[in-house]
Amino acid sequence: MIARKMLWVGFVATLVCHVSFAAKPAIGNITWEDLSDQQRQQVREMMRERWDDISEEERERLSEQWDALSDEERQQRIKQWRAEAVERWLKERREEMLEKWDEMSEDERAPILSKMRQQMRDQMEKLSDDELRGRTDSFRERINRHLQPLREQLERTTDREEREEIKRRLYREEQSILDELLPEAFAVVREGSKRVLGMRPFDVQIMGAVVLHQGKVAEMKTGEGKTLTATMPLYLNALEGKGAHLVTTNDFLVRWQSQWMAPIFELLGLTVGYIQHHMPPHE
Repeated sequence: MIARKMLWVGFVATLVCHVSFAAKPAIGNITWEDLSDQQRQQVREMMRERWDDISEEERERLSEQWDALSDEERQQRIKQWRAEAVERWLKERREEMLEKWDEMSEDERAPILSKMRQQMRDQMEKLSDDELRGRTDSFRERINRHLQPLREQLERTTDREEREEIKRRLYREEQSILDELLPEAFAVVREGSKRVLGMRPFDVQIMGAVVLHQGKVAEMKTGEGKTLTATMPLYLNALEGKGAHLVTTNDFLVRWQSQWMAPIFELLGLTVGYIQHHMPPHE
């Protein structure tokens, strides 16, 4: 149930906006150009309300900054504002749809989940290998943009207690942005697996991958595809650049299965390594 709800959260922008995810380096992969006239008007109204909440002094300061910009700089600033506005608008829509999701029955949810999976699958199949690999860079940019303010705050802070509190907040935000990226990141891995290994993870394997990402135990029998299941949370959690580790006690399986799954990660721009018991510490 929790895993299905996470998939719903990630895909909800597609259903609310009635647009397809475009292969563009944009926040949430939905840009201003993707929105309908009605949706753009909703974004404008949201920004107008935010402007009304700003003090008179702040408005004057922003106006002075605007007047000092060149035409090119103004175009760049407008593009930036629109991207930020679309991100805020989509976040509000997700919260609204979460409330609707809780009110739905299983029978009502089933066709929606089926439609969402098909939309994401179709969109990924249209991407070239380079475009699919480019999603990794896009994910990393979104993670860095989301976490950068807290990282900078942590660098500036010297008080020990404040630093600990910022670290806790940073951890929560790391989990939040990865949860937000989960559906699209898993879809990228699923498409990559199909291209290089000829295997597309089944829905039950995707559900198991969600459970693993949540730090919980997913019980799967021999032959049900644990190795392929693990590729999805490994990819997602490696996007921060800290590395992701899969632990097993069997040296043979470590070597064989890491080499078996490596083409998926390499297609997506990541590297793969493995550790054997006889290796010296420096390796």
